[in-house]
Amino acid sequence: VQDAMLAYQKSLGATHFLITMNVGRGRIPVGSWAGEKRVGETRVGLQRVIDADLAPALMLSNQSYFEDEVEELEDFLKMLDRFVPQIEDLCSWLCPMWEIGDIFRDSRDRRRITQAIRTQTQKPIGIHERSLEGPYRDEVRGFAPTISLVQFGFRTTVDRALEFVEANKRRLDRYGCTTACFEHSIPDWGPWRSDRPTLEQAKAFSRQMLDAGCIFD
Repeated sequence: VQDAMLAYQKSLGATHFLITMNVGRGRIPVGSWAGEKRVGETRVGLQRVIDADLAPALMLSNQSYFEDEVEELEDFLKMLDRFVPQIEDLCSWLCPMWEIGDIFRDSRDRRRITQAIRTQTQKPIGIHERSLEGPYRDEVRGFAPTISLVQFGFRTTVDRALEFVEANKRRLDRYGCTTACFEHSIPDWGPWRSDRPTLEQAKAFSRQMLDAGCIFD
């Protein structure tokens, strides 16, 4: 965690700082990091975020870390059992995986993952999915508080996004699962072109999602 990065986020009005705890190399050319094996250093990094007056929000793994280092659901559950209690005191909320549906589609597997995290913490649990997908009901039922971290994609219109937020809230609010405007401004990436590549455009979009009932952006 670099001080300049934290200062930049503060200058933009951020209240939280998102960190992936376990990073594999496979899908995106970034450096790897195994937070579960370097807990001391990981805690130091999280404390630096807190000292910068930002709240750490945690993705516990990306897909590549699972593919490179874990491979099996049972091993992933054991990793969560070991790792979550060692870092949960230093975060605002935590989420098992980026785009979890890339790896796990079975609702029973997904429920076991949420249960493993809830066993170790009472902090809110986020569920992050692919564009315009939300958690399974069984994945969040009985584990409140949970958060549907909605990814809106590169080209989703405001009207389509509002329709999704309304439907997602109608489906999940009863289980104590709130909806958040999580990924809504992504700069152009490779062959993909974004309709909202600037911060100003992202703020205008997210304002409408917040008015529709999203709890944060």
